[in-house]
Amino acid sequence: MDRQNRLQIMRYVLISGACLLVATVPFFNLGPSVNPGDMAHEPELPNPLALDQDVLKEALLALPATTAKQKGKASLDNAALASLRGTAAEMLLHPVIHEVAGQYDVDPSLIKAIIWAESSFNPSAVSKRGAVGLMQLMPATARSLGIKDIRDPESNIDCGVRYFKQLMVQFNGDARLALAAYNAGSNRVLQYNGVPPFQATRHYIKNVFKYYDRYKGDAADGGV
Repeated sequence: MDRQNRLQIMRYVLISGACLLVATVPFFNLGPSVNPGDMAHEPELPNPLALDQDVLKEALLALPATTAKQKGKASLDNAALASLRGTAAEMLLHPVIHEVAGQYDVDPSLIKAIIWAESSFNPSAVSKRGAVGLMQLMPATARSLGIKDIRDPESNIDCGVRYFKQLMVQFNGDARLALAAYNAGSNRVLQYNGVPPFQATRHYIKNVFKYYDRYKGDAADGGV
């Protein structure tokens, strides 16, 4: 089977498996957790780690940012696609995140939390302001750090972690201020001598720490 056919099959698996994923393993369901052993029937979900890594990476990048919208609201397919993409990309990029985070001495659980808050692990995400990829980097920031292709997931992570490390150093290891600067810009943090009084920035920091607590808990339990 040639690469193009494998890629088409992978895209089908990723999209068709999304509804199962959303229904059975919503990663960031912050309510009471469900013990898989209590489920009468556990569906067999596709395991991205068992598949060709290059093909999976290409398939993730080829998926649309969203599916068609109905009556101004995202359809169930959008939620399913986003959830599947996020989980598959997270599994695929787990070693990369840990390697890069270790290289720059940053907590990998915090990097995962930032990625989830920024893009829900969507490597094709582009914001209205032009921020790109998993860690939602502005092209100018990437250029300043010598990164040419911030759409590439590994390059995006490397650039984002390096940039966040710079902010951590600038703000003396204060993660709240570094996150505020990552979201609103370091000049804003300096201007207000702390977290800027912007609702979006405060909500962003709250979300990152919420996801961080979940990732730290999973790591303590021996999970990803």
